[in-house]
Amino acid sequence: MKTNKTTFNYATLVTLFSTTLGFNLARVKCLVLIILALVETRCVNLARIAGFCNSKTDTTSRYRRVQRFIQQVQFPPSKLAPLLLHIMEIDPKKDKLCLILDRTNWKFGKTHCNILYLAVAYQGTALPLFGKFWKIRKEVTLTIMTGLNY
Repeated sequence: MKTNKTTFNYATLVTLFSTTLGFNLARVKCLVLIILALVETRCVNLARIAGFCNSKTDTTSRYRRVQRFIQQVQFPPSKLAPLLLHIMEIDPKKDKLCLILDRTNWKFGKTHCNILYLAVAYQGTALPLFGKFWKIRKEVTLTIMTGLNY
């Protein structure tokens, strides 16, 4: 695997995401602004992310836009995983990958919730590719995650 020296600016990310994810342009621009804000502010606080966006609109409007994006947009795993590998300059056909399968159990009140993730190890960091969330009931079924066809 290569050392990732590529830097992405706003225009590059908009082009890359609009051709890969299939979202409309407004959602792609919002996603890119959120990503750049996360990197710049090093914070996941939505108010700080909304404050980062350079716009003439009111901060509360930008805050609601970020909230709506997070609530409404779902990323298709079959498109997201290859996009993440492309951004990190990882070629699954040439590079040897170390895959990590992780499951955690959280308890919200009396409800047990499980999260299962498949990630790839990259330069000492786990890059999540797929995730599955389910609540534990009397009968638990495990669905197989698909989408990486390499």
